Amino acid sequence: MARATDGYSRLVAWLKILLPIAALAILSTLFLLSRSIDPMQAIPFSQVDIDSLLRDPRITAPNYAGVSEDGTAMSLTAETARPDPADPARASAVGLQATVETPDGIVTHISADQGVVDGGTGLVSLSGTVRFSNALGYLVETDGITMALNRTALETTG
Repeated sequence: MARATDGYSRLVAWLKILLPIAALAILSTLFLLSRSIDPMQAIPFSQVDIDSLLRDPRITAPNYAGVSEDGTAMSLTAETARPDPADPARASAVGLQATVETPDGIVTHISADQGVVDGGTGLVSLSGTVRFSNALGYLVETDGITMALNRTALETTG
């Protein structure tokens, strides 16, 4: 029985030496055989025209959400929005989508080609082709809707 333990101990003693040496050999080949990196290709540069972004600032995929005084939840998203240089509280938007959910659970979806969000007055003026549909079965297509942000109020302009 002493011979088996003696052989096992010798094997473990040799493995304590050989395994770290093998690990060092593997790591050294990793660094010695690696390819060099071209620093000009390491960082891809954006193809966006910086000058046009500075001339025409815009927000991509803006999102507004809130709850009115009477408990109606509102969500307003757009493809892009551009702030009005004369009035920072106003912004024009393209590709607007609005969702209005009243406290009694009626969900209304509104989509418009374009619109103006006026934070000073709390009104959103939707224009272009405006589609209004809700869970009660109403389906309205008009050329404009004015929507209040602080209360549940929708008014069509057409």
